Amino acid sequence: MWEHPMNKMGGKWIVQIKNSQRETVLNQAWLHSVLGCIGAAFEDDDEICGLVISLRKAADKISLWTRNGNDAEKCKRIGRQFKEMLGIPAKLQYQLHQDALQQDSSFTNKSKYEIS
Repeated sequence: MWEHPMNKMGGKWIVQIKNSQRETVLNQAWLHSVLGCIGAAFEDDDEICGLVISLRKAADKISLWTRNGNDAEKCKRIGRQFKEMLGIPAKLQYQLHQDALQQDSSFTNKSKYEIS
């Protein structure tokens, strides 16, 4: 999916949540994320490509995919709005899909942007 023309130049905002908080924090954060996406709550909602939840052994993740990872202003604005929507004090990291394509993985990619 990273190589799809709509996603190729984009990336994703990632928030990690301890899996011990799955029943409380993760469920609420996911609900707010979904409602924000379908309710067009983002100022740059045309930049949003999708939303993914990943349940992992160590920590769960919610990822918000965007179209253009090189537009720093829009990316950071989306990241700030996403963090506010999540309602949790976790750090968000933005990774480019291009980096994931080159590494054939998104696990070890460095962050292009961060929101604390």
